This record gives sequence, structure tokens and C-alpha cells, in this order.
Amino acid sequence: MMIYHYFEWLRKIIDQRLGAGNPLDLQEICARNPEPEVKSFKAHPLLDLFRENQLQTHHKVILFLSLAPYYIPACLNTLATDPKLSKFLCLSRSQINGSSIPTVETALFLLSGNQPKERHKYMSCFLTNAPLIKNELIDLPDATQHDPLTTLRLLPGEKSLSTLWSEQSETPQFSGNFPAVKLDTDYQWDDLVLPYDTKEQIEEVHDWVKFEKIMKSNGHDPKFKFGCKSLFHGPPGTGKTMAATLLGKYTGKDVYRVDLSAVVSKYIGETEKNLSRIFDRADHGDWILFFDEADALFGKRGKTNNAHDRYANQEVAYLLQRFEMYEGLSILASNFIDNIDPAFYRRFNTIVHFKKPEYDERLQLWKNYLPEGYSFGPEVDIEEIAYSVEINGGGIYNIMRRSYMKAVLRGDKHILGEDMLESLRIEKSKEGKLLP
Repeated sequence: MMIYHYFEWLRKIIDQRLGAGNPLDLQEICARNPEPEVKSFKAHPLLDLFRENQLQTHHKVILFLSLAPYYIPACLNTLATDPKLSKFLCLSRSQINGSSIPTVETALFLLSGNQPKERHKYMSCFLTNAPLIKNELIDLPDATQHDPLTTLRLLPGEKSLSTLWSEQSETPQFSGNFPAVKLDTDYQWDDLVLPYDTKEQIEEVHDWVKFEKIMKSNGHDPKFKFGCKSLFHGPPGTGKTMAATLLGKYTGKDVYRVDLSAVVSKYIGETEKNLSRIFDRADHGDWILFFDEADALFGKRGKTNNAHDRYANQEVAYLLQRFEMYEGLSILASNFIDNIDPAFYRRFNTIVHFKKPEYDERLQLWKNYLPEGYSFGPEVDIEEIAYSVEINGGGIYNIMRRSYMKAVLRGDKHILGEDMLESLRIEKSKEGKLLP
């Protein structure tokens, strides 16, 4: 495997650095120990990783050093048993099994041999905006205010592990470090039932994405920035999430819904850090970002009476900055546009109003959600129901799904009126309304 050739290369660099009587710079060491020949590996996820992140030789040394405890632990453990070598390499010890783990100091020693000028050059590789950290190829546990950067353990990042272990780029999973979830759908564009003017506005968002794709491939006028920002607003269950997901499906882009309740933190600096992780991943993946319940950060701003208010405004300012810098499609969704500060409106390319469905849309939704091979019971006048029952698309979906369940359990192919009525009572009770 190609990866083992690189670990053998790393071993040689370690040996060369430790055995050099006079300090050598990295270029001299790599001239004596060239990188593995990769021409025979025509397609490999590791090559994609190098290419996509524009990794140079020193980046690769750091990357494979972070992975060494997983692939060549015996090498590091052996080095750690020699007090002199361990002092040079500044290896850390795992609190679980006592295995040796490299630190930032280990990497700096291999890269620079502790020559101050060279050391200074490579220190920038470990700053938060450096490519290896920003693109999640390596990870440095958070330091306390008393810990110098150089003592931090050097760990592999999520992206490098998922690429090397699964030999493909995995979908990042929702976690405290990544508060977003990928949205998928089996629905088609025709399944999106909206009033004509709303559908036209969605088509314009679609046009923006297509336009930017063309501009990125053919060149664009530098006067205009990349990126499309859209605000979706309207009552719950009117199709905002479905529209965002279908935009991703028909533009070939992944859609990630950001959980703002998980992003916003009471700890100073954590909200910006959480947002930064998401935007950094999105920049690399060319995703569509869907911020649901955006009122949490884009609500109307009050007076700045204390430090908490000032910090809340800083969070909004940071999100706006990343929001405007993002070169893909980002969508903010809100159930109540009155909760959004009007000062933010000018930042959107499009503002799409998702209205409650009228009779024609409701009738189409009732018919669309009828399962294949099933029919409404003879007592069901679906046109009368669509006319008299004002309900949104999400409610119709829930009623039909529950009625379908009843039909399946009953063992027949009819959606009965009594099941639909009972399901309607349940939906209305969610709104605090009671049906006779």
C-alpha cells in the first residue's frame, strides 16, 4: 500500500535527523531521502488528499507523523525508551495505554533540527488558519492558557483518518465539533408543490448556482464576488427544508443543515469556533449550507447594555463575515420574518416567501402523498377536503403517513376517511386547536 511507503520515508527522515552530526535543513534531508515514487499509484485517495490540499513536503512530514501512532507505534515507542532520543523528540504518553504520541515540538525538531530560523518558518503550520488544521488533516487539542503551543499533542484530523481508513471521503457525522447534518431526499423537483411566484423565486436561486458554476469554469469579472445568499421564510411545514434539499440534488451539491442551537455557545469564543469548523469544511466541499431557525443569530438587535450583549453582537458580526465570504449557496430559514433584523435584508441575493398552500396546492399535495397502489376510500371527497381544510404541506404529509400506516396494518389498499379525520385531529391539536 502507498501509505506504508510514506511511513518508511518518515522513518528515514527521523533516522537522518537524529543521526546528523551537523544540523541539516529539511531540503537537504529530503534530497538524501526522497519522497516515495507514486507514479505506479494512478488513483489513490492519498494522492487526492495531497492535490486537493496542495500539500508540500513539510506538510506531509507533519501529516504522517500525526498518523504514526496508528501505523508504526513500535517505532515511536522504541524511540521513547531512549532518554536522549525521547528528550530530542519530546514525545508525549497516552494516558490510556502509555503509547508514545508526537507533539508539535516533535514535528518542529524533525523539520528544523531546532535551528531558530527554520523553526520559526515552520511554526506557522500549527496556527488555527493553517491549511493542515483548517482542512482537518491534523488536530491539536485545545491548550490552556499555561500550555505553550509546542507541548500540544499532534493528532490526526477527521478528514485524514476517514480518507485513509475508508479510502474515500466520508460524510462528516453530527457531533459537538461538527453541529451539522447532511440532508438527502428521494423526492423529485415536481414533488415540490408551491405557489407559482414562490416556485419562480426558487428557480432564481437555482439559476444563481448554475451561473456561478459557469463563471468558476470560464472565468468571471473580478468586480463581482462569488456566493449566493438566500432567506427562506414562512410558516412551518411549507417546504423550506425540502426546497433546500432539492436545490442540492439538482445542482449536484451536498446540503448540510446547521443546528444553530448547537453552534451557539455560552462560552466566549466557542460560537465562532463552531461556525469556523462548518464554513471551513463547506469551503472545501462546495456545499449548500442551510441554517434553520436563523432567528437565533439574526434576530433583532437590542441595546448593548452589558458585556453579554456586546459579545452576542460580535457573534452576529462574525457569522455575517463568514456568511458573506462563503462562495457557495447559503440559505437562512426562518418561520417568522418579523424576527429577522431588517438591517440584514440587503445582504441577501434572494428572499423567498413560503406561503401557506391554497386550494390548488393542497389538492395536489393530497394526491401526491397517496401511496402507489392505494386509493382513497369511497367516502373520501378529496376535493372537498382540500377546499375546506386549511393545512400546510407538512401536516398533509403527517396525516397521509399515519393513514397509510393504518391501511397497512389493516391489510387493505384504501385510505379511509375516519383515519384521515383522526389524524387531522392530532395535527390540529399540535396547533392548540380542537376539532369536534
